[in-house]
Amino acid sequence: MSALMSSRADRDVVYVVRPGDDNEELRYSLRSVAANVPHRRVWVAGHCPRWVTGVRRVELPPLPDKFDNQYQSLMAALSQPGLADWFYLFNDDMYVVERFHGDLPTFNLGPLAGYLDYLGSIGKRPLNGWFRGMREMSRLLEARGVSDPLCYEGHVPLLFPKAGLLSAIRARTPHFLPFSYYPLLDLPPGVLAVDAKGGTLGDPVASGLPFLSSDDDWFGRSSIGDRVRDLFPDPCRYEVGV
Repeated sequence: MSALMSSRADRDVVYVVRPGDDNEELRYSLRSVAANVPHRRVWVAGHCPRWVTGVRRVELPPLPDKFDNQYQSLMAALSQPGLADWFYLFNDDMYVVERFHGDLPTFNLGPLAGYLDYLGSIGKRPLNGWFRGMREMSRLLEARGVSDPLCYEGHVPLLFPKAGLLSAIRARTPHFLPFSYYPLLDLPPGVLAVDAKGGTLGDPVASGLPFLSSDDDWFGRSSIGDRVRDLFPDPCRYEVGV
């Protein structure tokens, strides 16, 4: 299947959002989408803050486990009859910092096996949820016949086919990581890039990466947060009162 079969403006944007109205990361992510991403509709699945407007809401009661919560939110979004056949999957802390007129590029972090080695080198242990999720996905991909898969957990949005992703994630892992299902979908692999959240995998600001990502704990006091706030100081059409 090819993402080039339809026009660029018919893509939707899907956010899987944590509970809580206090979500400045989502605010700035929406501003970046409004400014820089050709799209048709925005969908917010899980919890849609009261200050958000102009989006399709898929409201769900939160589940205690964050991985279960993310899974139920994405499944509910993918089951919406009005969702476009192709959509960009976003977390609420992903920002597009460059203007695009066509599809967003696809980036990866290189071989998944190498990424697991990297996690071990920085002290992530088997009991760590992120490490376990990546290891579970490695085993699932191998069982599905994907040899030497690439890692797509670089904290950047990805373009997915609705039907293909819905089918793929029905075989979910306990520590659900939806971006890691990309290798199952027979899509272009994209190009190697640094992690948009930064760290020892590279500095996304210095590298000129067109995407940035942040974290609840340090969005307000980091170079990435400063960069995003500088780029998008004004409210967008997805904020109440605009």
